[in-house]
Amino acid sequence: MKIDQERSDLSHNDKSNLSGPSNYSVTLFAEQIKLLYLQANKALIASLLVSLACVIVFWERLPQSMLIGWFAAIIVLSATRFLLVISYLRKKPSAPESIRWGYYFIVTLAISALLWGFAGGVFFIPDSLTHQLFLAYFLGGMIAGGMATFSSYPGAFLLFSLPVMVPFTYQIFLMQAMNK
Repeated sequence: MKIDQERSDLSHNDKSNLSGPSNYSVTLFAEQIKLLYLQANKALIASLLVSLACVIVFWERLPQSMLIGWFAAIIVLSATRFLLVISYLRKKPSAPESIRWGYYFIVTLAISALLWGFAGGVFFIPDSLTHQLFLAYFLGGMIAGGMATFSSYPGAFLLFSLPVMVPFTYQIFLMQAMNK
């Protein structure tokens, strides 16, 4: 009788453990998403400061309407992402709900990456090594900051860094090809 009870308990534990790993995975994923949101405000401030520096550095060399439009897009996106962070922190979503919040974060992160990638391609001034170096410095700083901020979420860093790097890298290779 005692052996049957132990088998029953063991069988019950085995069945409950079948859902354990998936619950653990969702909880782990939710914690990774939470880290993204907790670190986001620093990234948003850095993005605003670096984008302002870009506008100042490139003001005399690029169309000012383009710089103002790009900077306005960065401001609007940063404000949207800030409101998203505030909403997430107020809601304190459950682990399963956090998955949806992770998608929201990733979508806004992708838009941010596209805006910075745009800068890497369009702000590239072929006849000014100084401006090229500034642009490399700004984009490299954004990518380095992204490594620290987005590394808690699988794929988020690559989602950010690749669109930021590719247009600038393309411009470098294009310039080298033209100089041969």
